[in-house]
Parts: sequence; C-alpha cells; structure tokens
Amino acid sequence: MKQLCMTLTALMMSSLLWATPTKVSVNFGGFSLDNKATIRLRDTSIRYTQSIDENRTAHFDIDVDEPTYCSLSIGSSRNQIYIVPGKDMLIKLVNDPEDKVHKSYNLIKLNLEFEGGDVKMNKYLQDFTYTTIADSCFLLPEKEYIDLVEKTIAQDAKAIKKFKLSKEQETL
Repeated sequence: MKQLCMTLTALMMSSLLWATPTKVSVNFGGFSLDNKATIRLRDTSIRYTQSIDENRTAHFDIDVDEPTYCSLSIGSSRNQIYIVPGKDMLIKLVNDPEDKVHKSYNLIKLNLEFEGGDVKMNKYLQDFTYTTIADSCFLLPEKEYIDLVEKTIAQDAKAIKKFKLSKEQETL
C-alpha cells in the first residue's frame, strides 16, 4: 500500500513538471495556393510543419515554457505570431480587405484573425508590420528612396503613438 501511494505521488508530481503543449490551429479557409503551414520559434532552429486536414486546418502542438514570438509561414508569406503557454489559439486566413472584387490574399503577409491565446498582442503584430529599408533600396532613384524613408518614419511615429503594451509585454 505504501509503495502504491509513493508511485501515485511520483506520477502526479511528474505530470505537473511536464507542460501540456499549446494547441495552435491554422484554418486556411478559401486559401488554396498551399496546403501546409510551418511555425518556427524565434531565436531557435525548432520548426513545426503540418499539412491541412479535410477541414482545411493545420493543427500544431507547440512546446513552449514562456510566451514566445514565432514565425508562421505559408507558401511565400511570413507572419509573426505570439504564443502563450497553455493558451490554445485558432488562426484564420482571411481575404485581403482592400480587394473587395476578387477576394484575393496578400501573399507576402497574409491577413489573419485570431481566437484564443493573446489576441491583443497577435492583432498588434498583424497590424504593425513595418516597411523596412533593405540594402538594395540604396540603388533606387533618389526620389523613390526619399519617399521610402519618409514612409518608414511616418509609420514608426504612427505606431508609437497608437499602441501601448502592457507592463508584462514591455518586459519580454
């Protein structure tokens, strides 16, 4: 009896030590240019790749010990997402809101909607992807280059004024 109690106690303790993976589901909806998604954890070589099921959804079990920024890749698109341990999340691919006629998708950065997880942070990452100045931009004609610099400065100022992170997010 004593051995049984010790075994049960050991099993309960070990289950507390092993974190349950966070479930992330990506619903492709009407997007048909690819049938798999990859999530890569930031600053690591850890990648999770899943194909879509009959419901056009790719399901992931992501092992993270702390809130983590990740890259979601589908085809040629790259989107930053934020995963919180133990907070399951559903990500939906949605049409480009600017294209009301063809209902197309932006193939560089897909438009996403979020349920579960940290919706506020993921919406922030979705809304505020910055235009960057690449090395090749220095080869642009002077007027185009100046316009790009001005656009980048305006975008940064707008983002800074518009959004405030919580104290918890500021420390990450």
